[in-house]
Amino acid sequence: MTDYDVSRHFPRDQFGAITAVTPFSQGMSGAAVYGVTTDSGEFVLRLVSPKVADRWRGRLAIQQLASAHGVTPPIVTVEDDGRAIVSARVNGLPFAAALGDAATRPRVIGSLVEIFARLHSLPTDGLPVSDPLDVVRSLWNVQSGRPGFPSWALPLGESLPRIERLLESDPRRAVSHNDPNPGNILWDGTRVWLIDWDASGVNHPYYDLAGVAMFLSMPDEAALGLLAAQERGPIGAEQAELFRALRTLVTMLFATTFLEMVADLAALPDEVIETTLTPSECFRGVGSGAMDLRDANVRGMIGAALLRLLVGHRA
Repeated sequence: MTDYDVSRHFPRDQFGAITAVTPFSQGMSGAAVYGVTTDSGEFVLRLVSPKVADRWRGRLAIQQLASAHGVTPPIVTVEDDGRAIVSARVNGLPFAAALGDAATRPRVIGSLVEIFARLHSLPTDGLPVSDPLDVVRSLWNVQSGRPGFPSWALPLGESLPRIERLLESDPRRAVSHNDPNPGNILWDGTRVWLIDWDASGVNHPYYDLAGVAMFLSMPDEAALGLLAAQERGPIGAEQAELFRALRTLVTMLFATTFLEMVADLAALPDEVIETTLTPSECFRGVGSGAMDLRDANVRGMIGAALLRLLVGHRA
């Protein structure tokens, strides 16, 4: 990343001289991201990973729609058929830090709910459809059969047919971000912005908040309260059941994704698979730099922590 020449994406006659370039860490999508300061302002350059380039055109359409409606920072330029995107840079507190401030937390959560509601109200015509259930089923079938996969987690696979039935009972679909981890949520001191649209697509409108609830380890009552705010009305028993099922689905998705990134599950130390850390403790460790996502033990620990959470809270 540090050797990449970003200047080709910042013509001097449009941006002025480049005064600083800061490579950001790659996320799970594999995109290369740079903060670039020029005479005309601060920007973010995102180079889409070849892993998702074959489906990026649809994701770009979603990002452009979200940008036009103030959900994601304004797009400045798009090059290489959408594989290089320059956006305005949003500065402020990291999402986790903003939530940690008791005075700021209600405004942060309220803004996040409002942004999701705005995103989910956008037209879905011609946009790619996401099917996390199909992805989870495929990942689960492979990962649960690998040597070293924890036997205590195997019964979780029985949740999938029930989740499928619940999704079929509510055919609503909406434009969704699909990866609302804290690193993809920015707080500028006034409002929330969503970034990184590599996983976006048309999905059930509860899925994004189910992901937030999972990443923040929110109690059930608090999570359903946010859902009621997003839906602008009380949540009935059937809606609550579907939300809990989607929370299980998104947790299984991230658990199996992290385990997939471990070359040999059987080689993981017992203390990794039998970790007593909660998912939120793991994510805080990654966010603080104490845990490195490039480490197989860390990936395995996060996957196991997510599975253990579900074993204690079957949907």
